[in-house]
Amino acid sequence: MSVYFQAVKGYSAIKSGVALLPYILTCCFLSAIVGKIVTHFGRYNEVIRGGFAISVLGGGLLTLFNVTTPAYEWILIEIVLGLGVGGNFQNMLIALQATIHHSDIAVATATFVFIVLLGSTLGIAIGGAVFQNQMTALAGDLPNIPGIGALDGATAGAAVPVIQSLPSDVKAIVVSNVAESMRTVWIVLLVFAAVGFLSAFAIGTHELYSEYALCDAGLEANCSIRTDQPAMMNRKKEASSEKAKQSESLSDASVAEKV
Repeated sequence: MSVYFQAVKGYSAIKSGVALLPYILTCCFLSAIVGKIVTHFGRYNEVIRGGFAISVLGGGLLTLFNVTTPAYEWILIEIVLGLGVGGNFQNMLIALQATIHHSDIAVATATFVFIVLLGSTLGIAIGGAVFQNQMTALAGDLPNIPGIGALDGATAGAAVPVIQSLPSDVKAIVVSNVAESMRTVWIVLLVFAAVGFLSAFAIGTHELYSEYALCDAGLEANCSIRTDQPAMMNRKKEASSEKAKQSESLSDASVAEKV
């Protein structure tokens, strides 16, 4: 999106970074909130599918970006996209760790991070290739003036600062071409988001609230119950308190009988 803000909107590098804040802040906020929700309810499948669904919606809305898109519109679109992407920051890792043995968590987490970084790299490469090819396809609209060749093909992305120094009539054509090229990029990425949404239905369901006992020398009296989630731990505390109250009631009743 930074290319769109710099080339189409004419923002500086710093201002384009500020323009991305609605998306970035929404991702960070949703990542924390969704983590709490999954921890409380112990379910991640619905959240993952919902996140991909909103990502598809946000990717579709990105295709509405054009030369005249007002600020309030692209801010709202960034927020929608952030709701989808931020909602799945942690959940994919949770789904992975919930289905493997605890001894494999370190290896699985490292592999997950590697795949995420690899996917980000491929996404940038694919997006850049699509953008350059589309700019090349639209190069026939450009007039034959000195320096205009930098906006064709492989150098189109790096030549974004040149756009603002072009004559107004030529600048309008170039900006229109960049906006159309970015729209093609977002359509391609929208397809990947849709594939991710469909793939989310293949993720298995696993109960996060699993319990296991830690015993000392096989003695039941030294066993303690641990749980994987705070919500289940709270339930155990409530159950223990209830048992303690029942024991106190029985003790009081025994004392009363002896008296």
